[in-house]
Amino acid sequence: MIPEEHWHHLAALEPEAVCRRSGARYDPTRGCYTLPLLDRQVQVDPGARSVGWLGEGQQVEREASRDVALLVVVYLIGAREMPPSGEWVTSESLPAGAFFFRGLHAISTEGVAARFGHDMDGFLRAGERLGGGPVEAGDACVQVQVLPRIATRLLLWLGDDEFSAQVTMLFDSRVHEHIPLDVLGIAARHTTRALVLA
Repeated sequence: MIPEEHWHHLAALEPEAVCRRSGARYDPTRGCYTLPLLDRQVQVDPGARSVGWLGEGQQVEREASRDVALLVVVYLIGAREMPPSGEWVTSESLPAGAFFFRGLHAISTEGVAARFGHDMDGFLRAGERLGGGPVEAGDACVQVQVLPRIATRLLLWLGDDEFSAQVTMLFDSRVHEHIPLDVLGIAARHTTRALVLA
């Protein structure tokens, strides 16, 4: 469950300010926020304490997982109205990232490397299906917009007879000012999983 204090915090915020900071839309008649997450839309209803995936017709088709719900609620609360730095860094290069992103908290890209390590075209197509586009870096690179103010780049180095495929995930150096590191880990896991499924 999402901590109750998060719901109280979100409900107490001015919707216009939340939308300006986060890039969400607000429906005052329903009291709900709508937010793009990769290639999908989620609806956040602070009154009902619910987060759901929207389908065709902008109706909730299923409830979001706890991790996705936590990601979008914390993002709505904390997103800041600021431009990206333009500097792309690994999660370990963020403030306190080297301490946090290790062991169980390390961001894993092994699934992406296993799926696309010998399939550059498939990797690029998967990025496009998530609404992203190619960037010149590595053997291939895609940039995808996870949330309106949070993007990531995934760099692929193809495998061969000598070296295994490798994937590196990069973020804007200001990403930690929108969401805390533990929630960034959720965003990374959701993105890598979606890329493999795409």
